[in-house]
Amino acid sequence: MKLRMLPPVSSAVGIETRSVHTNPLAKRWLWRVSLLPIFLLAAVALQYLGGAYRAELSGYPDEPAHFVSGVMVKDYLSTFPPTSPLTFAKNYYVQRPKVAIGHWPPLFYLLQGCWFLLFGASRWSVLSLMALVAAGVATTVSAIVRFKYGSWAGLTAGLVFLVLPIVQVQTQEVMSDMLVALFGLWATLAFADYISLGRKSDLFRFVGLALLAISAKPSGLYLALLPPIAFILTKHLRSFADRWLWLSALLVGLPAAAWIWYSARFHVGTWDETPSLQFISKAVARNGVYLASGFGVAFSLLIGAGLYARVFRPLFKGTPDPRWSVLAAAGLSVFLFQSVISAGLEPRFLNPAISALIPFLFAGAEWLSGNLGTRRWSTQAWSSIILAGSTLAFVGQVFAIPQKPYRGFSEAADYWFLFRTHTTRQFLCLPNLTARAC
Repeated sequence: MKLRMLPPVSSAVGIETRSVHTNPLAKRWLWRVSLLPIFLLAAVALQYLGGAYRAELSGYPDEPAHFVSGVMVKDYLSTFPPTSPLTFAKNYYVQRPKVAIGHWPPLFYLLQGCWFLLFGASRWSVLSLMALVAAGVATTVSAIVRFKYGSWAGLTAGLVFLVLPIVQVQTQEVMSDMLVALFGLWATLAFADYISLGRKSDLFRFVGLALLAISAKPSGLYLALLPPIAFILTKHLRSFADRWLWLSALLVGLPAAAWIWYSARFHVGTWDETPSLQFISKAVARNGVYLASGFGVAFSLLIGAGLYARVFRPLFKGTPDPRWSVLAAAGLSVFLFQSVISAGLEPRFLNPAISALIPFLFAGAEWLSGNLGTRRWSTQAWSSIILAGSTLAFVGQVFAIPQKPYRGFSEAADYWFLFRTHTTRQFLCLPNLTARAC
């Protein structure tokens, strides 16, 4: 079967401007845009069924800090005349000691602040933003799969991403990991275009998107591993000599290093353990279990088959397709980065790898169907049977709608607001608790 190349990142995320009547790419752009509200509705529905709109911001300890920081940015943007940002943040922290800018980069909070200006600062508003980010990742995954395997496969790929329990938990929580997955996936596609087409514009698009991912959270630094791994998997080792590549490394590395140096004064370290061979071996095993359990046995086997068919077999016997190989490099980069940096071993850190690996689910089904195809059953029929069977296995083994915990912080907050102006009682307010009741 002849392999069609995956689309450039510009078409994958729907950046086209020519007439719909004269340009087929514009029709694909409209199709992708039409999928975004579908995935958004699906994400909101899963949030609702998981109790996210009834619970407080209590799914993870960092949620209150992320929300309060976003509200602070919204309040600052609403201030006129503007004051010193640092002075404003210090005064804000005195009254609401959950401000987290400095410990984390500012992009997530700037996005929240702008969103709150449009739709108000509330639990419903911020959860809708998280659903939109997740829908953006699903739409991008869908566009990648659709180009090779058709519209229904693309729609299925986006829904598979959203219904994974690991992804559902992140969609329910006010956390920046999903934003890293979005910009990281776009950066991956841009770098794939650079290797495939050799255009400097693709390389600089990778630079911009990588900076956005790192500005959302330092875990976006996994993208530093993407170029060398991608060059190895695509047999493009000569690209190491490209001076534009090293310029792009400086354009990403210098701002990232400057932020890490500047923000060091604002936070304490979050390293769980000192990096060592013992930690790395434990992290590799733990992260492997997270990925395998997150996808389930059937999906994991298909993804493994897809990696073999599209990446490793061409690497040793043939010519690799850069776009498939770079997707695999992205997944491997996330896995290695999170297995070396001892900032915690949690499934949420692997979200960028999950979005990059889902297309291999369909590649694996295609490869298996090609080996099973007979005169009686076509390759397409076998592929549909394999995907249907693996989906049933996933539903039976893995699928669930995680319930976001409700811990009663709202009642405590209501009690405090009710009595603080009608009594002389003194209250000890624990910021980690009261902020969760927002």
